Amino acid sequence: MSIFPKFSKLTISDKDLVDGIISRFEPYSDFNFMSMYCWDVDNTAKITILNDNLVIKIPDYLTGETTYSIIGNKLMDKSLKELFTVTDHLRFVPQSVIDSLKAPDLYEIKEDRDHFDYIYQLEDLIKTPGKKYKSLRNKINQSSQIHSDYSLATFDQLSDEKRKEFRKIFREWTTSSEHRKDNDAVIEGRVIDRFFDHAAQHNLICMEIAVNGRSVGFSINEILLNGEYAVCHIQKAIHSYRNIDTILTQYSSQVLFDRGCRFINWEQDLGLIGLRQLKKSYRPANYLKKYIITPV
Repeated sequence: MSIFPKFSKLTISDKDLVDGIISRFEPYSDFNFMSMYCWDVDNTAKITILNDNLVIKIPDYLTGETTYSIIGNKLMDKSLKELFTVTDHLRFVPQSVIDSLKAPDLYEIKEDRDHFDYIYQLEDLIKTPGKKYKSLRNKINQSSQIHSDYSLATFDQLSDEKRKEFRKIFREWTTSSEHRKDNDAVIEGRVIDRFFDHAAQHNLICMEIAVNGRSVGFSINEILLNGEYAVCHIQKAIHSYRNIDTILTQYSSQVLFDRGCRFINWEQDLGLIGLRQLKKSYRPANYLKKYIITPV
């Protein structure tokens, strides 16, 4: 890996080094190696080391604008001063960076709400206790009654046939999704294929829900190094199977809980209203806040 100001392209061989750095901090989705690598379908993501901190250079998720960010807690004031020689702002900046600054008054620091990561307690998603989860319980119960002949399965590696079934789910999900751009669907399809390609080698777990023998939803999750956290990278379910995603979510949570995880990161909502409403409906236990930093 390069040393700042040089950057190197992100490759699969960087995983151990990146994991070694980010495992010291809360599991921010923007710095998750498999997320960065699998979404880097145009090979533009770059990384470097700056004073033992990890710096990333990636396209903005919605605009494609080149974006810089940093995670770490070493010599942060010095590190930001160096970073601001190549960019006029930083985004997706974790709390650890803010807490490490000795002179925060030199910067304008704003919360970036659209990129907060949603953190859930797996046990709550499994048991859905109390009034707080009444709506979710109702959706699970209603879907269970409507789709009574459903089955669930877990895969640590995927057969070619199962990959074809999941791709078919994604295509059907895409055609029934409002405001879905064709180019976005092509890109996300390539992303999903990359996750499938690396499932067996990199601690990815795929869960499936089927109705009457037909696969109608899948979820791709990763257990992180410390074993306490997981991250949900992709989850898709065919819209016409009403609320079937709630059953899949509950099942995936149970699988991860049984493997030792206690929390899951469902990543950010990007300011998309429908996605925000959906993620809030599952009652997050916490958010991983991120910031935009600009020198004053």
